[in-house]
Amino acid sequence: MTEKRYWFNCTVIAACPNCGKQSVEKLMMASLSENPDLINEKTKLMQFACQLCKKPFPDGVALEIGVFPSGEHDSDSSVN
Repeated sequence: MTEKRYWFNCTVIAACPNCGKQSVEKLMMASLSENPDLINEKTKLMQFACQLCKKPFPDGVALEIGVFPSGEHDSDSSVN
């Protein structure tokens, strides 16, 4: 049996404490649930690095996370 997956566009914004600039990272994530809050919680657990200076963010850096349904879904468990 295949399970339906829901796709979300995620934007992660942070002020980099290393270079002082604003870093923006865009992700596409899949979930078995339509609930964007689950994706938001998972994203908070991920490690991120500045997209400009490439240095990892230290623990405690404030992340602004936006999660939006992409409008796409699939039921093929072989799609990554």
